[in-house]
Amino acid sequence: EFCRFMKLKVIFFLILFSQTCWANNLTLEIAQAKTNFNYFQKPNLDSNRVNLPEGNTSTIMRLSGRYQCSEKWLVSFLIAPLSLKYDFISTSNFTFHSTAFTSGQATTVRYRFNSYRLGALRTFEPYKNLTLWLGPILKIRDAKLSVEQAGLKDSFSNVGPVPLIGFGIKWQIIPRLSIYRYTDALAASQGSAYDSQLELQWAVAQTHQLSFGKRIVGGGVDNEKLKNFAQFDSLYTNYTISI
Repeated sequence: EFCRFMKLKVIFFLILFSQTCWANNLTLEIAQAKTNFNYFQKPNLDSNRVNLPEGNTSTIMRLSGRYQCSEKWLVSFLIAPLSLKYDFISTSNFTFHSTAFTSGQATTVRYRFNSYRLGALRTFEPYKNLTLWLGPILKIRDAKLSVEQAGLKDSFSNVGPVPLIGFGIKWQIIPRLSIYRYTDALAASQGSAYDSQLELQWAVAQTHQLSFGKRIVGGGVDNEKLKNFAQFDSLYTNYTISI
């Protein structure tokens, strides 16, 4: 599994390197992510469900870019790490992976859900000052859950591709001020993933843009081995440089 993970990372970053060399714009985002909910059970039995504390926060950074390869198509990439630590007292006995944990003990859960995405978006301009984007997104999921309690520790990791659909809309209100909405999402019988943002964009110069927004990220999986669903929201600011 480790070798497969490293191969995926090498392939992705080779693509990413070639992309960033020719990107039309690069965006750095800083956000404070807050847990709306996060729960898991592995094995997938109701008796093993662990509800993590709500309201936990973490400062995160994202890097994204776009390359307009033709009049109608652009290529996008995103590097979006997400890690949170939860400290709480367990309220019941539970088994995680292959280890039994007990009630009433100080417990630490480390949750990682990094996302690497590469997409191709078709550009539409149906009206003046209005731009739309639609296209497929390939997401590489790098997830890990780790549980620690009284000298016991167990973890479970998963790396793999996830197909998504990207949709965006931008309305230029006045020459320097725009409202932007963008979502990557897809749902299936065994899980879902979504990442949606709404932001206000201000062009501080011809090649520089400052934005403020709100983002909600979530999803999860429900199969024979694991059930894990989580949702996070964040307020963020980002800065875009056009090349």
